[in-house]
Amino acid sequence: MLKLTLLSICIVYIAGCSPQPSNTYVEYQQRLSSVVDKVAPNNEELQQLPHPNVDKPTSEVSLSIIEFASINHCKLSQIIAKKNNQLGKVQPASEALKYNIEFVQHVQNCLDDPQTHDTAIKNKLIAVKKEKQLQFAQSFEHMLFNEAELSQLTYLTASEIAFDRHLEQQTASLEALTALSNLQAHLLHQATVNKINTDNITIALQKLHKNKFIPKLIVSTKQHILLNNTTTRWLNQINISDELCPVGKNKKKAQILSNVFSKFYLEKLQPYQSQLTNMLEKASPLLFKLWKNHPDLAESFNPEHTNSLLKQMKVSAVTHVKWWQDFYKTCEIRP
Repeated sequence: MLKLTLLSICIVYIAGCSPQPSNTYVEYQQRLSSVVDKVAPNNEELQQLPHPNVDKPTSEVSLSIIEFASINHCKLSQIIAKKNNQLGKVQPASEALKYNIEFVQHVQNCLDDPQTHDTAIKNKLIAVKKEKQLQFAQSFEHMLFNEAELSQLTYLTASEIAFDRHLEQQTASLEALTALSNLQAHLLHQATVNKINTDNITIALQKLHKNKFIPKLIVSTKQHILLNNTTTRWLNQINISDELCPVGKNKKKAQILSNVFSKFYLEKLQPYQSQLTNMLEKASPLLFKLWKNHPDLAESFNPEHTNSLLKQMKVSAVTHVKWWQDFYKTCEIRP
């Protein structure tokens, strides 16, 4: 039986919990095993995704109270004051990144302001700017794996995407990932940092708040890759011509098996897996870009990689259907 560490055990409607697609797949396996009178496939539990540990950048340069007071004429001072007011709280990683971006965006105006005449202050501001520019990548990565809405993306949920598409959550997730991917690109090119609207970071996080679409998509895909592969290996142990449709005997068992395949896989599971593939085709490139500095994680979302979830999903489905094609050809019956 399935080691259901990541799957709901709701097989029927109980207290508002409806069957998940993997439950339907398990029933498919059990029906197949009943027809051929063999023990059902033993499915393995899923493996969690790697979750990188990225430390928060530390600052070696800072402004003293006196130095801060000397730039009160600059808008930059308001940005610094806002950040200092947040120090009494636990500052989210996203706010730290926004502060670093806004500091770099406004520091030059302060340096160019005639009232900023102290050379030592100017040199200090330039030093802080350079430090923050060098730390953009780490600040972004720290947000990526520490901000609640983003860190959840690598933690697999206990529930899958249901047979409907969850279009609203899907759209919000893709919009958020696109915005974050664009932000990442701007941070890599210092010349375009001024084009960043830091409010877009908050908007992206709001779209991901309590939105489990990506974790559900990942767990659903991993689950169905596993189920396809396990079931196909199990089927490959059956001698089709000898056990299912021996020459000169009726094909009743083969016909019943065909009915199970049609009712469960063709009518329900194959369309669902096609939906997963379509969703992955949209989400994978964005996740790959965001996680590209962490190959152990990013590899699963590189659409061109043979070990990507997208490729595995397609191959597992094709391989499973190929067994059935051989079955129909050997038994000379139609689905």
